Amino acid sequence: MDQGAFHMSDHEPEARLARLSPAQAEALEQALSRLSDPDSPPRKIASAKSGLPVFLLPLAEFGLTSAQLIRLADLVPADFPFDHRQIYFDFRLERWIKHIEPPTVSECLEEFLENSETPEQGMAYLEGQWNAFLRRHGSP
Repeated sequence: MDQGAFHMSDHEPEARLARLSPAQAEALEQALSRLSDPDSPPRKIASAKSGLPVFLLPLAEFGLTSAQLIRLADLVPADFPFDHRQIYFDFRLERWIKHIEPPTVSECLEEFLENSETPEQGMAYLEGQWNAFLRRHGSP
């Protein structure tokens, strides 16, 4: 394999775990062990067996200690998933926040049509906005 090329397999959790330093691997293992302790809340135990290892991996790669990993895992609200694709930690606010997805173009268009007095007015407004957009971006 070419060492300089991008390989998707290099970014799989198993490959990333193999690249952890001994201190990072120990911190992750200690945190997972502590979070799967029978005295932990049931949600943490269940998550420790499923998504929690992958959730904590980038934090361990960053170099956080086991105590810091445990604290961050404990701060995840009960109704939040252990999934960085859906939540992030705001260090200023010291809390986990859900990612906000912007509305799709379709949702915006539907809102314009639903809030216009008549469908014709809504459609005329949308066509005007679309044509203005095309003009701004160099289309005739």
